[in-house]
Amino acid sequence: MGAGRPNGSRDLPLAKGMPTRESGEMPLDYCLRIMRDPNIDPARRDRMAQVAMPYCHRVIKTRDNKKEEAAEKAELI
Repeated sequence: MGAGRPNGSRDLPLAKGMPTRESGEMPLDYCLRIMRDPNIDPARRDRMAQVAMPYCHRVIKTRDNKKEEAAEKAELI
C-alpha cells in the first residue's frame, strides 16, 4: 500500500501554461519561457532558472585530490 501513482492522479489539471504533449514544447523550453516572463512570480522564475541551468551551462569539475594532479603532471613529462 502507498506505492505507485494514486488513483485518478493522471486526471489532475496541469498548472497554467505547462507544456502538454499536444503543444510539442520541450520541458527545457517551458522552463526558459517561464524564467524569461517578467509577469511571473520571481520565486517561480528563480526555480525555473535553477532547473534549466544544468542543461545550459557546463559544470566545471574542481579537483580536491592532489595525488591525481601529480599523477597527471607526471604523465605529461
